[in-house]
Amino acid sequence: MTSTMHTHSPGPSRYLAEAIHIVAWLYIFVSPLFHMSYREAIHWDRYAAGCILPAMLCVLFYANYFWLVPHYYCRGQRGRFALMNVLLIALLLGLHSLTFNQLLPPPPPRRHAGPPHWWFHVNGALMSAFTAGVALALRLSREWAASEAARREAELGRTAAELENLRGQISPHFLLNTLNNIYALTAFDAAKAQHAIEELSRMLRYLLYENRDETVSLEREMSFLRSYVELMRLRLPARVEVKADFRAPGSDCISRVVPLLFIPLVENAFKHGVHPTEPSFIHISLHSDSEAVYFSCCNSNYPAPPREDGGGVGIELVKRRLALAYPERHDWHYGPDASGRIYSCTLTIRP
Repeated sequence: MTSTMHTHSPGPSRYLAEAIHIVAWLYIFVSPLFHMSYREAIHWDRYAAGCILPAMLCVLFYANYFWLVPHYYCRGQRGRFALMNVLLIALLLGLHSLTFNQLLPPPPPRRHAGPPHWWFHVNGALMSAFTAGVALALRLSREWAASEAARREAELGRTAAELENLRGQISPHFLLNTLNNIYALTAFDAAKAQHAIEELSRMLRYLLYENRDETVSLEREMSFLRSYVELMRLRLPARVEVKADFRAPGSDCISRVVPLLFIPLVENAFKHGVHPTEPSFIHISLHSDSEAVYFSCCNSNYPAPPREDGGGVGIELVKRRLALAYPERHDWHYGPDASGRIYSCTLTIRP
């Protein structure tokens, strides 16, 4: 998995949001026309007067959405944000009253008195406050979505860096141990030594060149694990039973996974499953079907003493990568049995 630079171009969700804004305001401005009787001529002066309040609310909405919320509210200046809104609403209501009276002549006296004049100002103020609140809510939701996207991007970048670190952890000590074993083999079994060099070459090629994508073929990951197990056998005595069952996926099976996901679990089995003098075993299985990928590892348990630096980087990395690549789509159980002598690890991944 390689970290790549992403350009922030407008996505489909951005265009959808803009389209919703346009359609909503078009409906607000055009809907009064549909309430007029088709038998009557359209009174454009009345329509224009009726559009003053929506126009005022539109100005108030976008003043909050693009300026007041990001520049004041989101920066913690809540008092200034409220004051600016009060002043802006007062200004817009004053302009609304002035232009409305100029566009429409005073109505003839009515037999029944309507609501008092001040009620229209209160109604306009309430609608303005509601509009400012909607703008605040929508802008905050947009800011939250942007911050979540940035946080996830940073987490992905950190995971990619940790994956590179995992590659670096596997290579040095493993390569040194393997070369020592191969060197010892050359003295009494040249054929085995040659086979070991071939396995090591395949592993290094995979580590260095073939796992740079976000996902790799499950069969290729199996091949890497198989080479790893074969090389680890070189330094194990005959009393250690090692079984590895890697079944290639069929045509209707899940065939891709994130790279180097299982190697920390296998490495952990070889690290804690072998005793210098006691009988030991390591059993590994990996296969898939049309619904999930299934990994299991069972080994004798001889835990190493705790390290001062905490250790466990590989297991923690597996946790983070599973949470990112397969959120709510994996089941992972691991730990010793009741006797503490057998350690089991099972991982199921669903696409």
